[in-house]
Amino acid sequence: MKQRFMGFLRGEALLQLCAKRLFKNKQRSWGS
Repeated sequence: MKQRFMGFLRGEALLQLCAKRLFKNKQRSWGS
C-alpha cells in the first residue's frame, strides 16, 4: 500500500514537471 502511494506521488511530481514545461513553452510561443 505504501509503495503504491509513493509511486502515485512520483507520478504526480512527473505530471507537474511536464505541465510546467508545457506552460513555459506556451508562454514562449505566445510571447513571440
